Amino acid sequence: MDRNKPHLFLKNRAQFISYTYPGVVIDPFSVPNRIRSKHGKKLRGELSSIQNEADELSKKREEIGLQKQRGITVEIEGVPGYELRKISLDNSIFQLLSVHTKKINGKILEIAVVFIPDGSLSKFIKKIDEYLKLNNKKSGLPNNNNLIASIETIRKAALDSLWTDAPSLFPKNDLPVWWEVWLATRQDLEEDVLDFFSINAKAFNLNIRPGSIKFPERYVILVNGRKSDLAASFDMLNCISELRKPKGTAHFFITAPQSEQVQWSHELIERLITPPEDSPAVCLLDTGVNHGHPLIEQFISEDCILSVKTDWDGSDSNGHGSGMAGIALFGDLFEKLIDTQDIPILHFLESVKIFETGNDYEPDLYGDITSRAVSKVELIRPDRNRVFNLTVTTEHGMDRGRPSSWSAALDSISSGYMDNDFRLFVISAGNLPTSEINNYPNCNFDAEIEDPGQSYNALTIGAYTEKTQLDQDETTQFSPIAPSGNLSPYSRTSLKWQHDWPYKPDLVMEGGNAATDEQGFVSQLDSLMLLTTSHQHSNNHFTITGMSSAATTLVSSMGAKIISKYPTLWPETIRGLLVHTAEYTELMKKTLPSKPQKSDKQKLLRTYGYGVPNEARAIYSANNVLHLIAEEKIQPFHEVTTGRTTANHLNFYSLPWPIEELRKLGGEEVELRITLSYFIEPNPARRGFKNRFQYHSHGLRFKLKRPYEDLKTFRARINKDDQNEDYESSESTEAGNWFYGDAIRTRGSLHHDRWLGTAIDLAERNAIAVVPVGGWWKDRKSEDRGNRDARYSLIVSIHTKNSDIYTEVEQKIKTDILI
Repeated sequence: MDRNKPHLFLKNRAQFISYTYPGVVIDPFSVPNRIRSKHGKKLRGELSSIQNEADELSKKREEIGLQKQRGITVEIEGVPGYELRKISLDNSIFQLLSVHTKKINGKILEIAVVFIPDGSLSKFIKKIDEYLKLNNKKSGLPNNNNLIASIETIRKAALDSLWTDAPSLFPKNDLPVWWEVWLATRQDLEEDVLDFFSINAKAFNLNIRPGSIKFPERYVILVNGRKSDLAASFDMLNCISELRKPKGTAHFFITAPQSEQVQWSHELIERLITPPEDSPAVCLLDTGVNHGHPLIEQFISEDCILSVKTDWDGSDSNGHGSGMAGIALFGDLFEKLIDTQDIPILHFLESVKIFETGNDYEPDLYGDITSRAVSKVELIRPDRNRVFNLTVTTEHGMDRGRPSSWSAALDSISSGYMDNDFRLFVISAGNLPTSEINNYPNCNFDAEIEDPGQSYNALTIGAYTEKTQLDQDETTQFSPIAPSGNLSPYSRTSLKWQHDWPYKPDLVMEGGNAATDEQGFVSQLDSLMLLTTSHQHSNNHFTITGMSSAATTLVSSMGAKIISKYPTLWPETIRGLLVHTAEYTELMKKTLPSKPQKSDKQKLLRTYGYGVPNEARAIYSANNVLHLIAEEKIQPFHEVTTGRTTANHLNFYSLPWPIEELRKLGGEEVELRITLSYFIEPNPARRGFKNRFQYHSHGLRFKLKRPYEDLKTFRARINKDDQNEDYESSESTEAGNWFYGDAIRTRGSLHHDRWLGTAIDLAERNAIAVVPVGGWWKDRKSEDRGNRDARYSLIVSIHTKNSDIYTEVEQKIKTDILI
C-alpha cells in the first residue's frame, strides 16, 4: 500500500452563496429595578461634579501651555450580577477605553473606563434627563433605561482605574517603574496621539522606551516613571486608555554538556544531505546562534544571524538558541548519531536574537521586538518561506488567557494586518521549573501557559515525553516522574484560564522527563532529556535540552518540512495540517472516563491540545488515508445601503467523495476529520471582549451535510437565504459520533473535529459549507473592515482500515479539471 501520496487540493471548487444566519439573535439584557427619580437625580449630580472637575483641568492645561484637550475620562461602575450596557458607552458621545471586573459576594461587578469628549458631558446629562422625563413609546419604560439603569455610579477616573492586569500587580509605592501604556486613538487624532504623548511626557518626568505596537484604535508603548507623575500626565494629556504590567522574560537553564567525541560530529556531517537553495527555513527568535559549530554552520549563512538591537551581535552566550538550532535541524541528536543512514536536511536556519542573557530584569515591549525581528530577517531573505520559532516566554499568572500586547502583536503580524503578508509562528507554552515540580501532574494543571502562548493565530506547543529509560548508574537512585506517553513534568496547561479563550497548547511534542529520588527530590537527568548542539563547541560539541522549547522547535521543523514538500501552501494550511494529523497517545486517551462529558474533553484539550503531530501523515496521504485541502477566501460581511454591516456569503463545497468505495465498505468503521484554520486580526483593548469589542476580527465555522438530508435541506438548515416560506427547522444540533462536537470545537481560530461512523453513513455526508460568524470587523465601522476578504484553509480527510479511497477521488478531481 502506497503511503507517500501527495495530498489532493480542491481548487476553485467553492460556490459563493448569499448568506443570512438562520437563527434568531436575542439580546437578553436585564437591568436592576430602579426608583427612577432618585436614581436619575443621583447620576445627574455626579455628572455635574465631573463637569466642574473637567473645567478645572481645562484651566490647568492652559496654565502649563497645553493645547485645549479633548474631554475627560470617567469610571462608570455597574451593579454586581448585572452587565453594564457597554454597547451604549461606545458611540459618537462616548469612547469605551477598557472594562475590568471584580467579584462581590460571588457576583461579577463590571467597571468601565470611558472617555467623554469636550461638549459631550452635556449630551450625557441630556440622556439622564430623558430617562427622568420621557418614556419609550413601545416598551413603556423610561428612555435610555438599559444604559442608565445599568449604571450604579459615575466618577472621574483615577490612575488605578486604567489598570487591567491583576490588582495585586499595581505598583504599591511611588518609585520609578516601567509601565505598559496603551494610548487610545480617535479618527481625528490617530496620526498624532503617539507624537503628542511622546512630546509632552518629558514635562511629567516620564521616559519612553523606543518602539511601539499599533493595533486597531490603540498604540502600546513602554513608559518609565513614578505613579504620581503618570497620574498627573493622565489628567493633563488625557490619552491613556489602559495600563498593564510590562513583561520580563523567563530564564533558561541549560545543564552542563555531555562529553562526546568530536569525531561523532564529523561522522554525522558526512551523512548529511544539504537542502536546495530555494528551501524554506526555521527562523529562531531566541538568544542567538553560534555559527562556528560544525553541525550548524553549513545550514545557516552568517548574514542570517541577526540581532534585533543594534548594540547586540547575533552570537549566543546563553546556549539556548544554539541548542534549538540543533533540535531544528536534527531533532534529538542522539538518534542521528547512532544511525548509519544518510540524513536529508530539508530546510535552512535563520536566527534573530531577541533576548540577551543578563537583561531579563529589564522589561521590554516584546511585541515590538518580535515585529522588528521579523522585518530584519525578511529584509535579508524576502523570497524565502519560513516558520518562526519563538521559545522565549514571560512569567506566568498575569493574563489567565486574556490577550497581552505581545500575544496580540503575534496575531497581528501573522494575520498580515499591517502589510498583508501572512506568517506562521510556533511558540512555546513555557516551562515549569524543576524546583516547582511536585505532586505530578497536579502541579502542571495549576501552572498556566505563559505569555505569549495565548495567541490565537500561533501554534502553541506543550511537552509530553516518551523518555523513561535511565542510565544504569541512575536506576538505583532515581525513578522517572512521568510515564511514557504522558505529559512532561515541565509542561504547562490552560486549565486555569477563563473558559472563553482558545484551548492551549495546540499540540504536544517530546520535551523530556524529570526524575525523583526516594526522598522526593526532583532532578533533571541527561538520560531523560534531548541531545543537541552546544554553544561552546570548542569545549564540547553536545549538550542536553528539553522542555517546551525543544518540543516547540521539533514542531517548527515539521512545519518547514511540509513547506519543503508543498512550497506554495499558506501558513494557515501548515498550521492546520499539523493539528489535523495529530493523535493522542494511549495514555492520554486513558485520562478520559468511559463516558466522557464536555468538561472531560475540554480538560484533555487544555492539557494536551489535539495530541502529538504525525509528520508522515502531515506530509503525505495514502491509499487508505485521503487528505483534501481547500485554500480559499471569503468575505464574511458587507456594508448594506443603510450603513449596517451584515453577513455576506458562505462558501459551499460538493465534496468529490469516494462514494462507490464507501458503499462497498457498508458498515465498516471509518474516520472523518475536518479542520478549519484561519487567522484573525486582533483588537486587544480590554473592553469586555463582547459584541463590537470582540478580540477577533471575524469567525468562521464549518457545517457538514447529514446523511438523511438532500442538498436543498442542508442549505436551508444552515442559511436563512435558502429557506422558503414552508421551511420547518429540524433539530439544530447533531452530536452523533463527533469526538468534540460543535459546543467544544469553536474556540479560537482553529477548529478541528473527528467523526467515527460507518462508511455507508459517511458516503452521504458529501457536502460542506464554511459560514461566517461575528467579530469586530462587523461592528467597528470606524476601522473600515466591513468589506474585507478573509482567507481560510479547509482540510477534510477520510481514514479507512485498508481500502483504497484515494484513487477514486484523485480521478474525480482530474476529470473535473479537464472539464
